[in-house]
Amino acid sequence: NKTLKKMSDDEQYEAPEATSNDDAVKTLIDERTQEISTLLSQSRSQDALDLVLKELPMAVKDADLKKKYADACYRVVANIKETEVDGLVDRLDVDQQDVLMKFIYKFMAMSEEWDEKDDRFKDSPKLLKMHAKLTAKAGVGCIVRVLTDRKAL
Repeated sequence: NKTLKKMSDDEQYEAPEATSNDDAVKTLIDERTQEISTLLSQSRSQDALDLVLKELPMAVKDADLKKKYADACYRVVANIKETEVDGLVDRLDVDQQDVLMKFIYKFMAMSEEWDEKDDRFKDSPKLLKMHAKLTAKAGVGCIVRVLTDRKAL
């Protein structure tokens, strides 16, 4: 049985220091985006997707870094051919399905900033098709887990 100590009126709460090292996270994102570009230039979209879905840099607080990583991940999903979607979705485990769904929602939110002349806007139907295939495979529970997860990309 743990007892909680009540703070007196003159004590101030001190939040624990963040354990993430911003420089390390920035380095990880820089390396990851470079590796993603390399894999895509070699037409290895499956390997790039595997890289995107593992060890997410969630500790990053810098909005520019988050955007940089999201843009790199978007390029991966946009480079997946429609004929590859079923095979890619079928081989994902539950955690990977959730991460991919999280990215799909992130990309849909990002699309609000695009105009119709933006090339990325043309990929919106692909995102919706991927969402449908992922939902068919992973079920509605995947959507619920993503929408209730507090860790945003």
